Amino acid sequence: MRLLTAISIASLIVSIAAVVFVLGLYAELDKLGSESRENNSRACTELLAISGSITFPDITRLEIYLDYEKAVDNYHATIKQVDADRKKLGC
Repeated sequence: MRLLTAISIASLIVSIAAVVFVLGLYAELDKLGSESRENNSRACTELLAISGSITFPDITRLEIYLDYEKAVDNYHATIKQVDADRKKLGC
């Protein structure tokens, strides 16, 4: 009878320790998730630099008008992608 009681108490202690360990892991994962958003500052800086460095080409001849239109379309697509990435990273 005493052996059975000792085994029950030991298994209860092990179960409580396992629950505490799992809760500690969840807390650590939650903490790491919040730190990863703070570590996006370099990515945010690069995205801001990219959006500031994109410029329109100068139109000097009529022949390059079509290339200019393509460049404008690429500009708008790039800015849209940069803005989407900034929103995703929380910049």
